[in-house]
Formats: sequence, C-alpha cells, structure tokens
Amino acid sequence: MFLSRCRKAVDTFAPPIGRSYRLLRDATNRRWSIQTKWGFSLAGDPSMTKNGWEAIEIEAFLELMETHDAVLDIGANVGFYSCLAASRGKPTLAFEPFPGT
Repeated sequence: MFLSRCRKAVDTFAPPIGRSYRLLRDATNRRWSIQTKWGFSLAGDPSMTKNGWEAIEIEAFLELMETHDAVLDIGANVGFYSCLAASRGKPTLAFEPFPGT
C-alpha cells in the first residue's frame, strides 16, 4: 500500500494520517483472524492453523514451556508461538526486528 512505502515521510510530516492508517490496518487484520485448535485467534497465514504444521516443534515448545516461567520470542514473525504461550497463561514478550512483519 502507498502509505506503507512512505511510512517515514508520513510519520514525520503527517503523524495523524500514519496513526489512522495503522488503526485501520490493525482493525482489518483482526477481521481476518482464524481460530486455532490451540485456543487463540491468529491473523497470519491460514496454513499455520492446519494439522501437521510444525507439529514436532509445537510439541517440543509446549513441553519446554511447562518447566519455564516466561517466554521470550525473538524473531516472532506473526507471533504464533507467543500466542501459544500466552494462551497457556505464560508471561510472554515477542520481538520481531523486521518492521514489515
């Protein structure tokens, strides 16, 4: 979208437009979220909600989560594992360095 490519200029010279764009974008993304079998909604790639997607990794993550107090998700992408941890009541911090994601 045009505003995405011109984000720095828009945020510098017309901050209200940038905020309005992000609010609209976020509201639109929430409408397209998908309920997962793990008990949370995901506004990401629908294939991530299918059976078999990273099944071994998810099993290992859930097992490790039982012995830890919090989750730090570095390179969170859309936050699948962060949502998985938060849905299990774990304090979670997600960090994604790529602004486009």
